[in-house]
Amino acid sequence: MTRSLRCIVPLVAVLMLASCGGESSEQPDPAQRASASTDVNSLLKTTFANVSKMHSATVDLKVQITPRGAKASDGPVSAHLSGPFASQGANKLPKFAFTAELQSGGQSFNAGASYDGSKAYVSLMGTPYVVSDLVTKQFVAGYEQSLKTRQKAQGGLVLGSLGIDFTKWLPDAKNEGETQVGDAKTIKLSGNADVKQVIADLEKITEKASALNVPGTGGRIPQKLTPEQKAAAEAAIKGLTVTVYTGADDTILRRLTVDADLQDAAAKIDAGVLLDLTFTKVGQEQTITAPSNPKPFTELLKAVDASGLANLGLGGAAPGGGTDSTVPNSSTTPNNVDKYATCIEQANGDKAKARKCADLLTG
Repeated sequence: MTRSLRCIVPLVAVLMLASCGGESSEQPDPAQRASASTDVNSLLKTTFANVSKMHSATVDLKVQITPRGAKASDGPVSAHLSGPFASQGANKLPKFAFTAELQSGGQSFNAGASYDGSKAYVSLMGTPYVVSDLVTKQFVAGYEQSLKTRQKAQGGLVLGSLGIDFTKWLPDAKNEGETQVGDAKTIKLSGNADVKQVIADLEKITEKASALNVPGTGGRIPQKLTPEQKAAAEAAIKGLTVTVYTGADDTILRRLTVDADLQDAAAKIDAGVLLDLTFTKVGQEQTITAPSNPKPFTELLKAVDASGLANLGLGGAAPGGGTDSTVPNSSTTPNNVDKYATCIEQANGDKAKARKCADLLTG
């Protein structure tokens, strides 16, 4: 279960960053304000098409797995990711400052990542560290090039451009009328989801997300499920309820909840899963600043060793390894980031060897 959360949180972060569009002067048409009488399928389709119009917001994501039966005494496993992001324009990495906490078995682990437009920072257990400029530049260039080569519409990697019709997730959705979410009036849309359709579409999303060079995922976002894995997932999900809260004035997503009932006797799974994603202060100015007195990158590597996360790697190598011809001058300039990533891989968990790899990034 803990491993599942470690995949879910980076994946959602990928989608949030990938969905940030460029600046737009479009203003909502008051005559088009959504209401309890607006067609539910039209609202769903418009809401997810408008993801690229969310240029800034404060994110709050909660994921909780609550075991039942024999495992109930283990207690819930939960993750919480929150913080602001702000677009810097089309095809640009947005500024962001996310913090995340994982709790399981009475223990907790917290971390964070931020980018102020020029420098990136990572925090572990409340201590901030500055990321090497080489790593930051390689990541930004790779991320932005990924957006340029994969987008099918203006703005960022809009969810609607993935060929996904979200109205198929909720074939019998209901418009439940107006309700408040944070600082916005919204229209609540809910229904029982088509499990096969959701799994198929999530696979499409992860295939796209895995192609984005995002730190913290370590290239571990799954790209494709086997037919056996799909069948097992479909059989284990006994119920899946999705609720969407869309802005009444702008039809921009404000909240998404997914409530799943998992039961699989063979795999000894009996649990409830809740995902709750909320966006507030949408379109408002966000404050994203560098942390005070961050420690150097070499100290971060030591902290990663101490936390037992060394095998994740902090490289940022371009997908496929080696040099990336899509990044300016990368084919003619030695790529220290790629060398560092290779060095970490070859260290194979040896802490002493992993620390020596840092020499490749300090120049």
